[in-house]
Amino acid sequence: MIEKIASENVAEMLNEWYSMIRQNKVNKAVALKGEIEEALEFMEKNQNLIIYFTLLDFRHKIMLKNLTETTEIFNQLEKESYDKTEEMIQYYFYFFGGQHEFYKRNYIKAVKYYQAAENKLQFISDDIEKAEFHYQLGVAFYRIDQHFFSLMHGEKALEIFKCHGNYAEKALNCEMLFASNLVDLCDYDKAKVFYYRVLKNAEEMAFPITLGLANHNLGLCYQRQKEFDLAVNHLKISLTIPEHNNSHVGVKTLYELTYSLYQDGNKENASHFFEKGFDRACNEKNKEFIAKFKLLHAVYEIESVPLINSGLVELEKQNLWTDIVEISYNIGCYFEEKGYFEKAVIYLKRAHQAKVEIMKMGEVVM
Repeated sequence: MIEKIASENVAEMLNEWYSMIRQNKVNKAVALKGEIEEALEFMEKNQNLIIYFTLLDFRHKIMLKNLTETTEIFNQLEKESYDKTEEMIQYYFYFFGGQHEFYKRNYIKAVKYYQAAENKLQFISDDIEKAEFHYQLGVAFYRIDQHFFSLMHGEKALEIFKCHGNYAEKALNCEMLFASNLVDLCDYDKAKVFYYRVLKNAEEMAFPITLGLANHNLGLCYQRQKEFDLAVNHLKISLTIPEHNNSHVGVKTLYELTYSLYQDGNKENASHFFEKGFDRACNEKNKEFIAKFKLLHAVYEIESVPLINSGLVELEKQNLWTDIVEISYNIGCYFEEKGYFEKAVIYLKRAHQAKVEIMKMGEVVM
């Protein structure tokens, strides 16, 4: 007779699996999942642990960026009733649901799920989980320009991460979240203090992913200040870091680099990086950046208003309102500098309209 595995032992394995997922340690998470699936076949009956496994498997697939599969799973999860399950299970359902909607760029839905999870946060004893929750909510609020709430939740996350030495990189990510909010609030000098501190610490601690992101974000900060030579420098540095360049952010860096080169008047170099970035976006079937690269070509190479408009409509379909504000504003400024004032007004108005849409989103989640 095969001996049953105690549910407590499986629970420990599930918690370790989630820890690997949370730290984005893909190989270890995949290996643990295989071990857990074998153990579940011989586990003594425990319905809550089965549900917990299902939710963690959902989160595992989010980590792997398999959005088609996660959408199917989430649709099934939503049909289940969690009212009679443990409060912890309810928390994870809402928290993972928020992460799923965030990766689909449904930021309002994401915030609503996170807010439902926040009502259950008191039942979570793990401090790191609380920190992770506040960080993710802070990032979601940042995406809809709710900077006060973003900074507030980022601060809560940082306070916890700083107390745990193994989470130094997470603490640096919180500081970058502060800096990103400050850039949007036009406090560039203070933002750069954070970014340069993150750069220094990420290099000293050998955190290549964070080092790449810090250079990328610092490039965006200089871009906002129209210091395009410095923007280009930091964006190029980030692409020399394999962990950054080979990640899903790499194509975004190529896009921002191309834009900065066009703005700096370096059309030949811009065209080179346009080809490189557009090919990569197509190969990765990345609809967002296919549309964005097409917009760069429509503006800086052929100045085609119909193609610009169709590109902006494509971004609207993807709910990328924050990007539409910035891109429309930049297009308006570009045409204004060239003396095409009627065209400039059209896109400056479009930027304002998109800003109104974001404000409406903020009102929905209050």
